[in-house]
Amino acid sequence: MSNTPVITPIDIVTLVISILALLISGFTAWLTYFNRGKVYMTTPSMIVFAYDYRQQYTKFEPKIMIRSLIFSTGERGQVIEALYARLRYHTTEELFPVWGVNADNQLVRGGDFG
Repeated sequence: MSNTPVITPIDIVTLVISILALLISGFTAWLTYFNRGKVYMTTPSMIVFAYDYRQQYTKFEPKIMIRSLIFSTGERGQVIEALYARLRYHTTEELFPVWGVNADNQLVRGGDFG
C-alpha cells in the first residue's frame, strides 16, 4: 500500500466550485472597489440662448444655459473638478469655462456649496 492520495470525482467538483466562487468574488470586488466607471451627461432637457444684464458693465452679455443631469456608471461616486463646454461652428471655436449649479434656488458658480 502506498500513501498516494486518491482523487475522487467529488474532490474535482469541490475544486471547480471553489475556483468559480473565487472568480465571482474577485469580479464583485473589482466592480465595487476598483472600477471607477464613466461619467455621462443626459440629453439636455433645456437649452437657452439669452442675454444677461450685468450692472457693473451696464450692458447685456450673451449667455448660454444648458439644463442636464450628470451621472456615473461606477458604484462609487466621483468628483468633477473641472467642467467646460466647447462650442464649434465652422472655423470658429468658443470655450465656456464657467459653470454653476442650482443650490436652494440660487445659481452658485462652480458647484461651490460652501
